[in-house]
Amino acid sequence: MIVASAYYALGKFESALEVYQRAGDELKKKITASSPESILHCTKLFNNMGCVYFEMKKYDKAMKTWQRAMELCNDENEDYASWTASTLDQASIMNNMAYLLIKFRQFDDATDLIDSSFELQRIIPEFNNQIMNIATLSTMGFIYYQTKQHKASFDTYKACVQLQENTSQNNERDKADVLTKMAANCKKMNDHEKR
Repeated sequence: MIVASAYYALGKFESALEVYQRAGDELKKKITASSPESILHCTKLFNNMGCVYFEMKKYDKAMKTWQRAMELCNDENEDYASWTASTLDQASIMNNMAYLLIKFRQFDDATDLIDSSFELQRIIPEFNNQIMNIATLSTMGFIYYQTKQHKASFDTYKACVQLQENTSQNNERDKADVLTKMAANCKKMNDHEKR
């Protein structure tokens, strides 16, 4: 899946999808469907494939793939590590689904998914994945922006910047993206004040 992720990062989505599909075929051969490990791998695979479909503008296919990934998530894993991984996968998938709903201006449904994603992230006591928090906050900021709640959007992106400053895991492109969104909010707020 590392090769597929590399293709994805390079914008070679057809190649990424081919690798993910081959990985899925190999996964089917090697591990049983009832093992928590195979379910976690399949969930991640479907989540990643949904992201590829999204980038290819195959939105219906992306949503169906993420819904399939959600169906695989199991809240009744017997071991804590599997339960934690499944819970975080659900939070990530919900964030991805919300971003797609924003494209179709389904802001209430997108907000519900983001709220649920945050709730899942909070139920894991030792969870402190700032990258996931930043991604979820960024999606919420985008919802605010699209619904013309520019002050709330600005404040949400500001929280993203503060988290980004406290983590070494984030890359400069992500930081630049959040700052660009903050600047767009400033412009909208200034335009509104001039009226």
